[in-house]
Amino acid sequence: MLTTEDIKAEITLIESLLLTKKRQLTRLHAIEHGFQWQEVSDRILILRDPQERYGWKSCTYLGFTTKKEAEDCLSYVRKNKLAAGVEGPRQAERIVGFKWELKCCDLTRETVERCHKKQTEAIATAA
Repeated sequence: MLTTEDIKAEITLIESLLLTKKRQLTRLHAIEHGFQWQEVSDRILILRDPQERYGWKSCTYLGFTTKKEAEDCLSYVRKNKLAAGVEGPRQAERIVGFKWELKCCDLTRETVERCHKKQTEAIATAA
């Protein structure tokens, strides 16, 4: 007989599989439209457009759990002029598993690396 813990474990597994499939779908959709896809981490994604069809070489998507986190990052990026253009915060479209995202066109490589380092440190601190 199944217990509530068994069912909770099954739900967790199904949610994980669904998240994986959503990521695969998002990735394939981008590739089918001619973009190059690079997942830096679960919350940092870079799309490159070799043809520069939209006026940018790359778009970096940053995922956030809360709108406040996204707004704080948006202020920082704009204040320091780290990207050619920024959209958001908006409901996450590319970053699967997060509620909010920023879309930053031609974000500097240093900024991407800094974001990744900051995220890694936050995860290590929480553990």
